[in-house]
Amino acid sequence: MGECVCSAIPLKFSPSKPPAAKYHEQISCRKMRVHIGVCGIGLGHVSRTVLVARELLARGHKLSFSAYGQAVEYLIKHGFNPVVVASVGYGVGWDGGISVKQTIKENLLLPVKLALQTAAETACINDRDADFVLSDTRASTVLAAKALGRPVATILNQYNLLLKTNRYRWLAEMTQHAIQAPTLVWDMSDLIVVPDLPPPLTISEATLNIPEEQKSKTVFVGPLVERLSFSKGEVDKIRGEYDAEDRPLVLIVVSGGPFEKKVLVERFLSMADILSDGYSYVLTSANPSSSEMRKIGSLRVYDWIEDLNKLIMAADLVVGRGGLTLISKCIAYGKKMLLIPTPQHGEQLSNSRKAAKIGVARVVEQNSLDPAMFERAVKLALNDEDMDECVRVLKNVAEKCGGASTVAELVEKQAKNVSQKN
Repeated sequence: MGECVCSAIPLKFSPSKPPAAKYHEQISCRKMRVHIGVCGIGLGHVSRTVLVARELLARGHKLSFSAYGQAVEYLIKHGFNPVVVASVGYGVGWDGGISVKQTIKENLLLPVKLALQTAAETACINDRDADFVLSDTRASTVLAAKALGRPVATILNQYNLLLKTNRYRWLAEMTQHAIQAPTLVWDMSDLIVVPDLPPPLTISEATLNIPEEQKSKTVFVGPLVERLSFSKGEVDKIRGEYDAEDRPLVLIVVSGGPFEKKVLVERFLSMADILSDGYSYVLTSANPSSSEMRKIGSLRVYDWIEDLNKLIMAADLVVGRGGLTLISKCIAYGKKMLLIPTPQHGEQLSNSRKAAKIGVARVVEQNSLDPAMFERAVKLALNDEDMDECVRVLKNVAEKCGGASTVAELVEKQAKNVSQKN
């Protein structure tokens, strides 16, 4: 794989001082009502937002939520009661990859859906008399907040969208400008919070082409993940539950939309009987509505694992898509990755390439996935000592970042600044 490159890269902040350190001050902030709008595509947005929500609750603030898609059930499962709004999303082709044609077809009524979402958000903010609004990649939440004159912070790692396609390139080129429309909305935010490592280690750099005039209100807070610490005995106990006392534990996390997940899960199920028993394979399809478990050969398949973070901590290798949340968890917990990005998913492809570039992951294509190739990639990753060093360096960098507590401090500081101006 080559020498670990990340240890030689100069960071744009001192390791002893996180990128948001200038905000780390004791802020005397009155207790607020905060409304949070969450993107419901996959579980990455909502899982990181819940961490911020818990931090705000611990500081005495009251919360309300709106969400759609997979985020709704996740919020309910974690004790929140979201208002359900109209869903938006992207189209998926027969192979589980992103389809430009299907995306356009499914979003012909996007202006109507956005209007419905914005109306619902406006009602939520008004009904709860919210003092502050927090959006995780929800344009309608930002629009509603600004219409009502409320301060708003946006958590995002996709300032601009990447449209990748091998077919219908003319269609992609025609719609490229239209799909960048959300950037005009992000510009309206009072604060932009990026849940990623600071430059030049930023995983989502390809989707963060932030204009120069917006950079003064942009803060990199590092991975928004649960901070965990386990003793060797605790890790060994977890590994024992999955028959991994004397063999590598390989965790496969299949995330994304329902059909995206279905295609990759079925690929692994078809491979299960052929996979070597030299590894303990655990697969989760990240479906919070089911608790089914089955075992096929050396592969254990779970629809839902209640405490996935503990299992990530215990794993020797994590296999997943290229979403920022899972990559961030692996970096924060010091885990190697084998990434299988969703075909033609611009964000996942670029995230995966950056993770590989800084030495913490290997990337394989879904369409070429077979048992021999998969286990060869697993073996190479597990035996890669350069990757071990890169993972260690990046874990140390992540520990210096503020995460969810910094987001809560930023929200309080922004609210205080607004109240002083009024």
